[in-house]
Amino acid sequence: MKIQTLTMKTMGVLEEKFSDHETFSEHDTESKEDGDSGNEEESNTECFSSEDGIKWRKTKLRQNIRTRCHNIVSRLLGTNELAKDVKSPVKSWELFIHNNTMQLMVECTYIFIEKCSPNFSRERNAKKPPSRNPSFISGL
Repeated sequence: MKIQTLTMKTMGVLEEKFSDHETFSEHDTESKEDGDSGNEEESNTECFSSEDGIKWRKTKLRQNIRTRCHNIVSRLLGTNELAKDVKSPVKSWELFIHNNTMQLMVECTYIFIEKCSPNFSRERNAKKPPSRNPSFISGL
């Protein structure tokens, strides 16, 4: 993706491209191509580019522009008070998923296994987990 700056020359090219009356001739297409090649030289002088195609401006953006209120960071990023003291994966998991939710998942799993067990010829294919402890679902 090329970064281009709008100049009077490119504005003329844009007006030609998006005008109401479209005429196609060899002269128009040649002039458009000539305008594009000049613009690439201008954009190369205003930007640094890498081998990956990334471009950086040589000049800084203006600093005296007012920052909009939705772009102002009012809180620092990071964990809140509840998660600051958590040291184990089990405790951090419990912050996201409540134990009642896990218990509901276990109960629904048991109901599903009971409904599907008649479809299997072997009992081991629809075997119930040994305990109703919610930790077996998460593997923690």
